[in-house]
Amino acid sequence: MEKKFLGKALIGKQVAQDIMDKKGVLLMRSGTVLTEAKVALLQKYQVVQVFVKE
Repeated sequence: MEKKFLGKALIGKQVAQDIMDKKGVLLMRSGTVLTEAKVALLQKYQVVQVFVKE
């Protein structure tokens, strides 16, 4: 598991930990495969870094 900056380079990678917004609301579950749309959604919620599986 690695912590990476969110961007298009992570498309196709699998999220290693649940991702929450600043209020603690679940945005994405562990195991979700990142797509361009999902990366854009996380950026909308100002997520900067995510843990991904290697």
